[in-house]
Amino acid sequence: MEIYNSSGREEAKRYLTEKHDIKYPRNVILRLKRDINNKYDQEQDKFLCVEESPFLELNELCEKSNSEPQIPLSESIINNEINNSLAIDDEIQQMLQSLAMEKLLAMTKYINLNQATRECIVNKNSLELAGYKVKIN
Repeated sequence: MEIYNSSGREEAKRYLTEKHDIKYPRNVILRLKRDINNKYDQEQDKFLCVEESPFLELNELCEKSNSEPQIPLSESIINNEINNSLAIDDEIQQMLQSLAMEKLLAMTKYINLNQATRECIVNKNSLELAGYKVKIN
């Protein structure tokens, strides 16, 4: 926002593209303008009250450090917990895929797609006997 205020819109776009490798800097600037916390004045085409934020700036987030950070014990415990939760997420993903495959297999009892003839054959009687209501749009 400081670059936008001091050097203008085009310089801010160029900065975002060159320094942070952002492909669509215009969208970033639009999001900053729409954010109610930024207090953008449309008449002056400037951001008002650029204050110190408790959050990291884009520059700080994108900086690459040359040294490996030392991970304290508590952070390594957190990392282990994250890895465990990722393993659980993988298991849940596999269960969901398995359930989806079961549903697709169940549907093949009633529906047949013939790609050669481009036909969809629906066994309406079997569906109704199984308790389904058939609606065709």
